Amino acid sequence: MLDWREVRDLRARGHAIGGHGRTHRELAALDPDEVRREADGCAHDIEDQVGERPRLFCYPRGTVNATVRRIVGDCGFVAACTVRPGPNAPGADPLALRRTEVSGDDTLEDFRSKLEGGFDAWHALVQRVRRRTAP
Repeated sequence: MLDWREVRDLRARGHAIGGHGRTHRELAALDPDEVRREADGCAHDIEDQVGERPRLFCYPRGTVNATVRRIVGDCGFVAACTVRPGPNAPGADPLALRRTEVSGDDTLEDFRSKLEGGFDAWHALVQRVRRRTAP
């Protein structure tokens, strides 16, 4: 976790700072008013601390549905990442972007394989199991 000084330092060095919700709760499990408080609240917190409103969002634990996507967009975010693996086709919904997980433990060969989609099926399976076993 970073403190606000570290976040401001990253922004000053040119990094984009994105939102992730205020309390790291899975947004798809919340009612729409609470989703809005999570998304808009974190955007306000970031804007207060770094001087600009974030445009990028990452759904906590990757859980998302159409209502959550709409609310996140309504809060001013223009793109958001899920945990669904794989490439994003042209025209993909920018508020439901797929991503490939890269870990500090990956070897160069792991990284190469991930870029070629070699882990997509495995990551999809892991995400399905996590959703079924989440409290």
